[in-house]
Amino acid sequence: MKRLLRIGLLFFWLIAFGVLVAQEDIDSSGFEGFKTARKLPERQNLIKFSPVPLFVGQIPICGEIRFTYERMIAHNHSLLLGGSYNYPNILLLMASLVTDSARTGFKSYSLRGGRVIFGYRFYPLRSKEAPEGLYVGPYFSYNMVKIKRRGGTDSYLMYNYLNVSIVTGYQLELRNGWYMDFMGGLGYRRNFSVFYDSRNDRFTKEEMDGIPVIKNIKLVLQVNVCYSF
Repeated sequence: MKRLLRIGLLFFWLIAFGVLVAQEDIDSSGFEGFKTARKLPERQNLIKFSPVPLFVGQIPICGEIRFTYERMIAHNHSLLLGGSYNYPNILLLMASLVTDSARTGFKSYSLRGGRVIFGYRFYPLRSKEAPEGLYVGPYFSYNMVKIKRRGGTDSYLMYNYLNVSIVTGYQLELRNGWYMDFMGGLGYRRNFSVFYDSRNDRFTKEEMDGIPVIKNIKLVLQVNVCYSF
């Protein structure tokens, strides 16, 4: 718990630093000593949709309906806020159509969950007007899903995926307010499952990859379709 708190505080200070830098984003004009703030871009809001997680999301058994909102807070600074809804992915659905045992098992369990996303972006290229161009910044997400047997006891299993990363990417303007957003990066992750029995006792298990040395390394790859206004 203390480790998660430290990660949260680090991310908060990264966002706060970005906001302070944005407030100091000024250009000199006119006589010496007179400064005016750069104007916000014409399009200050973007709604983003990620199509790939519809089929296979971050949690292997889930698909995600994921939307993100980006708000420009200065000429080349923005904040991100997003979320997603988790549901059984296409692999589980296909398995339930192929075999009777999978169909019976699929209908016996409920699967519910979602993700929250926060981020900050700095656009360093002065030759482009943000939100178009190259960007860099911190990116945080927490994803969870609760699996429970229908009509069974009060016991259930929760998968938790926590990620803190530094990302970079490029947002390409198309036409009529549409953009494509390509993002990648590296960071820290903690994937773990928690089982609660009928007495609400808690049992935690760290999720392991095939190579233990990379179990906490997060690789970010993401493509979004965006509309600005």
